[in-house]
Amino acid sequence: MGTSWLHTQEKHHAQPVKINIKLFLSIPPLATVTDNINDTVCYAEIVRLVQKFSQENHFNLIEYLAVQIYDIIYQNFIEFKLEKIFLNVTVTKLKSPVSGVHGGVSFSYSGKETL
Repeated sequence: MGTSWLHTQEKHHAQPVKINIKLFLSIPPLATVTDNINDTVCYAEIVRLVQKFSQENHFNLIEYLAVQIYDIIYQNFIEFKLEKIFLNVTVTKLKSPVSGVHGGVSFSYSGKETL
């Protein structure tokens, strides 16, 4: 969970957002054969990285936040670039200030495809 602000009234109260990260590998990680956690992406590391980044920074737009998270993950897991990854980050603002919008509003970013 991170936070986003835009409208004046929203800037006074952190707005909850949901962050969804999808990794697609065109070549299966070694862990599919070894069943060893050291042979795959550590999802806990990704979560810690995203939580730290989103809690230490201020964002006005979910679009900006999604691209920043994408870049942070891509830069910090460079060893998996060699395995041809496709990364998708979706940020959902859970409580939209727009009347008539129920269930939040989302923005997804997939960036550079390396498959």
